[in-house]
Amino acid sequence: PDGKLHRLSVKLRSHDAALRYPATRRAIGTRERGASRAVAAALGDAADNPLAVAVTLPPAATRAKGAMELACVVRVPAERLALVPEGDNLSGHLSLFVAVRDQSGALSTPSEVDLPLRMPVAERRDVGFSTRVMVRPGTQSLAFAVLDHLTSVVSVTGARVSVAADGAVALAQ
Repeated sequence: PDGKLHRLSVKLRSHDAALRYPATRRAIGTRERGASRAVAAALGDAADNPLAVAVTLPPAATRAKGAMELACVVRVPAERLALVPEGDNLSGHLSLFVAVRDQSGALSTPSEVDLPLRMPVAERRDVGFSTRVMVRPGTQSLAFAVLDHLTSVVSVTGARVSVAADGAVALAQ
């Protein structure tokens, strides 16, 4: 996947048939696939979660720069990650993509956080990291996509939350 346009050509053995197909196709890279999966989940597409990603939401949002900020914790079980031995350590590489859709349908540009991993072999443990998500009061669809760079697996989870004007956060139906 190089992000370039590739010409497509299809030849049929039978002259009696006609085939319609796009003239070009763009091969997307793994980072772009992670971002697009976060956007799709924010839009309501069913999430595929092979890495068993879990997100913990705070009970309240804090005010920041004229909006509300949620301090979310994203966790991935260590047994689901590809980690490479390097001496006494294990290393890996994740990227987190976050997209938000508000009640009016406005969609954020997905943000990306690069997460290189390194831990002692003897202390292999689940991976947890914090991320801040900007939201507005009202109902929001939050989507979190985690890309494991060693396997190219993208895992997506999300939540619909209701954020009150005072910052109180509750799961929405």
